[in-house]
Formats: sequence, structure tokens, C-alpha cells
Amino acid sequence: MPTPKRKGFFRIQASFGGLLEALAMLVLAASLLTPWDFLSWRLEQLVHFKWQYLAAALGLGLWCLVARRWRLAAALAVAVAVNAAYVWPWTGLGPRPAVAGTGPSLKLLLANLYFLNEETSPFLALVRREQPDLVVAIEVTEHWTHALEKLEADWPYRLARPREDPFGIAVLSRRPWREGRILELGSGQPPSVHAVLELEGRAITLLATHPLPPENHAWWQARNRQLADAARLLRETPGPTILAGDLNVSLWSWVHRALEEESGLRNARLGLGLFPTWPQEIPPARIPLDHFLISRHFAVEDLRTGPAIGSDHLPLILRLRLTGDSPAESVVPAS
Repeated sequence: MPTPKRKGFFRIQASFGGLLEALAMLVLAASLLTPWDFLSWRLEQLVHFKWQYLAAALGLGLWCLVARRWRLAAALAVAVAVNAAYVWPWTGLGPRPAVAGTGPSLKLLLANLYFLNEETSPFLALVRREQPDLVVAIEVTEHWTHALEKLEADWPYRLARPREDPFGIAVLSRRPWREGRILELGSGQPPSVHAVLELEGRAITLLATHPLPPENHAWWQARNRQLADAARLLRETPGPTILAGDLNVSLWSWVHRALEEESGLRNARLGLGLFPTWPQEIPPARIPLDHFLISRHFAVEDLRTGPAIGSDHLPLILRLRLTGDSPAESVVPAS
């Protein structure tokens, strides 16, 4: 005979059984639909939440086992397996790239400032505290351009294209650059920054970009064109190369896979962790939208998110070290 405590459990289970089953079916459906994300922007929206699906499937699956809902538990085991296959390489629990850096180091800070955020002091304090070699700022307005001038003494090299919408951009550097330009990737797309820096005689190419968010079919196509153009540009670039920005794509999207394959770069997160950055106000819903992609010439020494700066994104901080190979790619310092 069930104990009173056990009877109470079954009453609760019966009350919430319908809701439990509905949630389980939603998680399973979203998990199984994500391989088809290349078909439309709506399907791609489902792929961003892989780690949330995994956590939900695990939690619901355990409940089903306790409640002896065996068929539902089996369905959730499929959802666990599907989502784990996507998430595992990025968790920090799987294999890491076996690359050792022996050359000079380079520290970068990437931050979507949020164009409506007028409180500049948290970000400026973060930059001064972290002392990065390169700062990539997204959603830069005229207000933020004036604020960034306060960093000019220590980061004297700057390229900026402010806008009053979410697509202004700026790059600040301690290191001199051989060349720098503002360009458009894709016809009529938001501006990007392309710069070639010097790091102890080595040429380092940085491309910073912020494509449109895929909120409808037209913007989805525009984002895809912009990232495809970025990949082509980077594949044709010799030597150490970095792509940085709020790319409006998650680690599990077909667009991210295509970007890595076509550019020849890899996401700096690989084997280190998810480091979700948006929306910073809702930690359980955060997904990784801000990215550094790097060439084989770099080893990752440190990667982490920064503190909240009044934006809807968290900053991303990366420390790289050159592997010391490819001496033919070095540059002669300007006279």
C-alpha cells in the first residue's frame, strides 16, 4: 500500500501530467526540427536554445522515470541525445584544440553597447580594468563615439562609423595598424571594420561586423549574405586572422557551420564553454550570439564573459597567443 507521502506524489503527478507531457512533446519537437534550420528563418530560431532543450529534456526525463511514464521518458531520451550531440563540443567537457602558443599574446574585448544605453561609465571602467589590445564595440552611436574619445590616450588607433540605429561600429587599438577601412559586406548592409595590425612584426587581420538580426525572411537573407561575404574575404586573407562581432547567429546554426567551413576559421569557444551573452537580463534564456572566430595561427589562453555594462549583451573577453609559425607572414615595420 502506498504511503501518504507516495500518495501525495502521485496526486501531484496526476495534476501536472498533462502539462508535463505537453512540455516534453514541445522539447522533443523543437529538438527534432532543428536540423532543418536551413529551410527558413523561423526554423532557425529554434536552434539557438540547444542547451536549454538539453537541460529541459534531462529534468523532464528524470521526472518521467520517477513517475514511471516510460514512453515519455524514452522520447525525452531521444531529445537528450540529439541536443547533447550539438552542445557537447562546446561545453568544456569534450576535447580541446591541441594548439600551443609560443609567440606574443593579444587580448581582445568585444561588447555590444546597446544603442539606447547612455550610461557609458561601466564600459569605460571595464576597458581600463582589462587593458585589452583591441576593443570591438557594436551599436556605437554619436553619444558613444564621444565617450570612447576618453580612451584615446591609451587606445590611440581608432576606426568608427557611428549610427543612431543598432548598427554603428568601432574598433580601438593600442597597436598601430598598417591599414584600416570601413566597408560594407553584402549590398547595402551595415558597416564593418577591416584592419591590419602589427604585433611584434607580425601582421594580424581583424574583421569586425554586425549583420542584421534574422527577424524576417529578408533580414535572414541579408545576414546570410553578409556572413558569406565575410567568409570569402577571410579565406582570401593570409596569415593570422580574427573575425569578431555580434554575428546574430548561435553556435548550432547551419550559418555558423558554413561560416567556419568557408572562412577556414574556428570559434574560439571550441572545447572551452558556451559563454552565452544575450539576453543578459535573463540568464536561463541566454544564448551565444557574440563571437570570436580565429585562424589556426592562434592558441586560446583565456575566454570569458565580462560583467553587465547596461547593455542587453554581456561583453566577451579573449586572450590569444600566436603559435609562432609561418615566419614568412611577418611584416616589416613602417619606417
